[in-house]
Amino acid sequence: MPQTSPDPSWPRLTIAGKHVITVQRWTRRPATRGYLLLFCLIAGIAAMLFPAPGLFVLFKFVLVLSAGLVVWPFFEGAYLLYTRLSIPAQKDYTQLDPSALEEFPQYWVFALRKMGFQFAACAERYPDSRNVRTRVAIFFRAGSFDNAQVGEIRGTLRTKQIVVFATRFDDGTVLETSNAHGLSIFRPKAQFRTYRFSTIRDLSSLYLVHQRLKKQLAVDCQPVHLDPAAELEIYQQNAAKIHSLNLSQGDYRLVKDGTRYRYNLKGAFRHAFLSTWPISALRHIAAERRAYRICEELGLYLDPKLGRVIERK
Repeated sequence: MPQTSPDPSWPRLTIAGKHVITVQRWTRRPATRGYLLLFCLIAGIAAMLFPAPGLFVLFKFVLVLSAGLVVWPFFEGAYLLYTRLSIPAQKDYTQLDPSALEEFPQYWVFALRKMGFQFAACAERYPDSRNVRTRVAIFFRAGSFDNAQVGEIRGTLRTKQIVVFATRFDDGTVLETSNAHGLSIFRPKAQFRTYRFSTIRDLSSLYLVHQRLKKQLAVDCQPVHLDPAAELEIYQQNAAKIHSLNLSQGDYRLVKDGTRYRYNLKGAFRHAFLSTWPISALRHIAAERRAYRICEELGLYLDPKLGRVIERK
């Protein structure tokens, strides 16, 4: 399942015996950016229609204020990541009772079963210092080389739900195709080939794309047969490898007790820069363009309105 980076817009607040509702900081709210754009537009029009010195000074003040409010979240996010956030050196999953499957989106569960996938196991990763809970339901398809994972990442402000199709190969490579949004904030890993198609809402179309990608990769290596009894264990092993590789990419520093990692200055600024608007919005656009290009190379047309792919004639 694609790994997510800590989002500096998720504040951590715990008060014993009280129910606390957390909200997004005002500097990161879309409404704030909308008001800034409106004020710039009004000030610009007023400065052009009424060329008075006072209005021109007001227009420059609004521009400087807007620039400051766009730049400030980058430094604020980097400061919060560097000073407040730590990540456990190991992230272990605990197997859940099969009844936990009822808590996952049932329309996805139904779609996977209709495609021939069978339920294997559910697992949960306990919340770390960010109070972010990750749950996953693993499915396998008898007679094939593929499994499916329905993931739910629940934070204090939002819940992300994704579906991942995965295939393992005999050389250790793992192919993952998901409907996750945006580009991964972590650097690519040679062993884990990940592709994201956020505009594909139909799971059968997403699985078709995965099969085409698997066919391309199978030229140099061969898929490994599934072992339904070991799917959860293998998933945990791969998740541990991904977590270890993410921590070794130069963005973190190990704390003295050796159990947790903290951001170094470079990593804090890098992650804050990539996850803050407008960079995050531009990366989302880049991910969608990459998805269209990959589908074209696979001989498929991605229809964003229908959320599915069709064969090119």
